[in-house]
Amino acid sequence: MFKEIFEQPDVLRHTLRGRVDPARGVMLEPEIGPAEIFKSIKHVVIAGSGICRHSALIGEFLIEGFARLQVDVAYASEFRFRDPVLEPDTLFVAVTQSGEADDTLGAMQKARDKGAFVLSVCNVAESTVARTANSALYTYSGPESGLASIKTFTTQLAAFHLLALFLASARGAMAHDEVRASLRLLNRIPEQIERILDRSSAIETLAGRFFDSSHALYLGRGINFPIALEGAFKLKQVSSIHAEAYPSAESKHGPIPPVDRASRVVVLAPRDTVYRKTLSNLEEVRARDGLVLAVATEGDQAIAGQADYAVRIPETDPFLNPFLTVVPLQLFAYYAAALRGIDADRPRDPAKSE
Repeated sequence: MFKEIFEQPDVLRHTLRGRVDPARGVMLEPEIGPAEIFKSIKHVVIAGSGICRHSALIGEFLIEGFARLQVDVAYASEFRFRDPVLEPDTLFVAVTQSGEADDTLGAMQKARDKGAFVLSVCNVAESTVARTANSALYTYSGPESGLASIKTFTTQLAAFHLLALFLASARGAMAHDEVRASLRLLNRIPEQIERILDRSSAIETLAGRFFDSSHALYLGRGINFPIALEGAFKLKQVSSIHAEAYPSAESKHGPIPPVDRASRVVVLAPRDTVYRKTLSNLEEVRARDGLVLAVATEGDQAIAGQADYAVRIPETDPFLNPFLTVVPLQLFAYYAAALRGIDADRPRDPAKSE
């Protein structure tokens, strides 16, 4: 797991290579088909399980924000037992690492039966999912031996970012200069992740101070809520510390009342469009004496007075923050496991979710 956390910058560069042209934009047509196919799309459904569903939730924000399409995200395990409303103008996106997940295959078959255009996002060429779909978008995350599916998640984020910009271009929802500007920022992400990884020893120290409890609460708003889900999932998966994630705005409707000085709360608070709202939610946690660790943007002085501890990430576009906010949470999960004497690659009752 530790090795694969540090491989992410290079793997992301590989995922983006050949698909980003500074002058022409997103180059996906050779893989998924001509842009003409996607001009008539009016509805997008994304299905996945485990971490694949978390990346799908971020894909929802990206496709809605860039391409201005209605998007629904479904649990792959539940989708095939429903009677969903799908039409020929529906794009169904199946997300899986291995390309062999039974639940995802079942969901794809349901979508095909309903007449939707099926696109797979997966890592393995010639997998069953890739062969079953109308077209495939590969993540190129490479072999992943760790349980926690680190590279899978970040390369799926890259795939969704590229897909969202491709759909935006095909539909004329974004100007060409806007697409190019977004791609320039996307190309900087691997380097920015490296800057976070250079501070891994400080994150290890924080993990020792913070994850000395049997429970943690993760809070995030907007596009960072799926990262809260991913962070809590990673912590549970490899360290056996119970964790749950909530949208920050919903925290008073469930997890906030039990918070006390024994509580450990991770708040994703990068500077974005809902930053002030996030600070307000953070104050509610502090009012109940919860110990708060914030993942915040470099140069943010206000957060110092609100959180007990802070991990800093480079500043970027809000749509790209998930690439950066997830990295400290991956490291926290790994270090928390190590501090508890648990091998993160062989925890209790291991189960890889894809």
